Amino acid sequence: MDEKILASIGSKNINESDLDRIISRYPVERRIYFETERGRRELLEQKVAFTVFSRYAREKNLDTSDEFVNKINDISEQILTQIVMGVLFSGITVTDEQAREFYDANPDKFRLEETVRASHILLDNEESAGIVSQILKSGEMDLKTAAEKYSKCPSKEKGGDLGYFKRGMMAKEFEDAAFAMETGVISEPVKTQFGYHIIMVTDKTPEGIMSFDDVKDKLIQQLKEQKQQEAYEKKYDELKEKYGVIIN
Repeated sequence: MDEKILASIGSKNINESDLDRIISRYPVERRIYFETERGRRELLEQKVAFTVFSRYAREKNLDTSDEFVNKINDISEQILTQIVMGVLFSGITVTDEQAREFYDANPDKFRLEETVRASHILLDNEESAGIVSQILKSGEMDLKTAAEKYSKCPSKEKGGDLGYFKRGMMAKEFEDAAFAMETGVISEPVKTQFGYHIIMVTDKTPEGIMSFDDVKDKLIQQLKEQKQQEAYEKKYDELKEKYGVIIN
């Protein structure tokens, strides 16, 4: 079956496959747009524009200008380098067994630190903090509502939720209290440089080691990239010596 011709410029045709080939060069997130009718139409117009302007440039002999030749040489270096990198990296693989061996030999690289998720209310003085703490403990108001009403922290917009954090991310007094608390408990006012906090821990994750299955795919990719970098550096050093490179 003959391909559908999308446009003609004299005797030159632009076919569906020409457009598909152009689309394939774009990142995945851009390809999605160019697969739409509007996107393909815009791409076709662009291809037509490039064709007619390049033809006009050749008529004006701009393809023999120094500017054109220099740019072609620069681009050809980049393209050839990309191609040779593909050849150099083509045989580089990392097996599951190799990834597992690295995982077992480097447990500290996959350690999970203890984290806490907490909500809080920040107040200016101890007296106000004490009053709000008692309101919460009495059940008259939940922490989310109280945070939205009384807190001086921007987290009030999220009902006081600070998300998950590990040690070293919060003021020491705050994190010492939070890591020592049980979930669901309302704290007494905790003083930091920012004011007085009423804290409630909503979740905790203990320290541990990420499982191999959870990290395998990412680890294989990292080890592969490491091998590729080593292969690149080795070949680069060889070629610099071969071609007598001197960098001043």
